[in-house]
Amino acid sequence: MLSTKDLQVVSSGKTPKTLKPGNVVAKINGITLAPQKSNPDALFLVLNLEGEDQGPEFEGFLYNADKPELGRAKGQVGRVKFSQYSYRDMTTKKGYQVKR
Repeated sequence: MLSTKDLQVVSSGKTPKTLKPGNVVAKINGITLAPQKSNPDALFLVLNLEGEDQGPEFEGFLYNADKPELGRAKGQVGRVKFSQYSYRDMTTKKGYQVKR
């Protein structure tokens, strides 16, 4: 019989550099529009987020790899789509015009 009561959790001890799914407190570092792969006319609104300060021992990603003098992120970072649906001009099945 398989039991999960005596499992030992192995932890690397390091905080990941990227945000995990869920509710987080973060600041918006940038907003971009990214084209949808299957339809280049449709655009996704993408937020570049940085989480809370993780302390002095945390070494985040560089803000700009070409300019290391800009420093590193103080918290976890991530690119998050604003919506699962893209924005595009279209006409619905009932004939309504939708403008992006």
